[in-house]
Formats: sequence, C-alpha cells, structure tokens
Amino acid sequence: MVRSFALLLVATMAGMSLWFMAAAVLPNMATEAGLSANSLAALSSVVPAGFALGALLFAAMGIPDRLDPRYVFAICALASAVLNALLIVVPIGGASAMVLRFLTGLVMAGTWPVSMKIAVGWSVRKRGLLMGTLVAALVIGQAAPYLMAWIGGADWRFALLLGSGLAVLGAIAVLMTSLGPPPRPGDTFPITRA
Repeated sequence: MVRSFALLLVATMAGMSLWFMAAAVLPNMATEAGLSANSLAALSSVVPAGFALGALLFAAMGIPDRLDPRYVFAICALASAVLNALLIVVPIGGASAMVLRFLTGLVMAGTWPVSMKIAVGWSVRKRGLLMGTLVAALVIGQAAPYLMAWIGGADWRFALLLGSGLAVLGAIAVLMTSLGPPPRPGDTFPITRA
C-alpha cells in the first residue's frame, strides 16, 4: 500500500497541477496579447466551473464506480494535458481559449475525486490520514504551475508544456498503483409497508 499511495500522491499532485496553469502565466499572456481584465478573469474562472460540472457528471453517471478508477484518472489526466497544451495554438484571449480551459476543468474532475476513491479502498482505519495527505498533494499540485511559470520565465508556452508533461506523468503514476479490496456491500434499507 505504501508504494501505491506514494504513486497516487504523485499522480494527484501532477493531475491537479493544471488547475492554476493559466493563472500562473496570465501576466506574460496579458503582456503579449494585451488582454483585458475581463479576459484574464475569465481564463482563470472557467476552470472551476468546468470542474464543478465534470464532478456532477462523473457522479451522476457513476463512471469511477463502473470502470477501473485508475484508468478513469489516467484518461482524464491525459485529456487535460492535451487540452492544456492546445492553449499554445489558439488565440490567447479568444473564445477557443476559454472553451479549452473549461474543458480542462471538466476532465480534471476525473482526477482529484477519483484519487480519493482509490485511496479509501486501502484502509478503513487510516482514511483520515489518507485524505489529509491527498489534500496536501492537491495543494502542492495547485502551487506547481507557479513554479513552472517561474521556470518558463517570459515564455508562457514553455510553462504550459511543462504543465502538460507533469499531467502525463500523473497518468503514468496512477496506472502503477494498486486498488484495495472490493468494498463490502453495505446494509440494505428495508422498505416495508406499515
């Protein structure tokens, strides 16, 4: 379990690293394209909107429950990497950039919540520790874009590609984890007529 959990921490950090990617490179994007304050705000805020919708869709369709959650996470991390990388080929402040960021948030909903599903399958007694450590990985993942923006310097496109590469690393890491034992079926709620 320790090896799998370490890999899941890496995967979670890497998979969620694209959340603030646009925000981290916004100053350089704004300088290059002369973006308005509204465009800057929209590029940052459409990701949470996409994530919220994605989380609802994943839950309503039961995707992580019906499919191997490692594959769900990996596919979503890869999709978010591609969507993030596509930002370098579309007009910076245009509608297509907004759509790409929204879709990035939507598919990222298949990473963080799914990592929690994977982790809780390993232990009942240590769920608090597992969740707390995953939250730490999430926070590091959300801070990572600023490190990539610093590494990329004025070249925001390079920083975006670094972020996409990190998300691909997360997809690979999650595929090397193991799942816990199948959950024990819960008690059923008897429905009887009074």
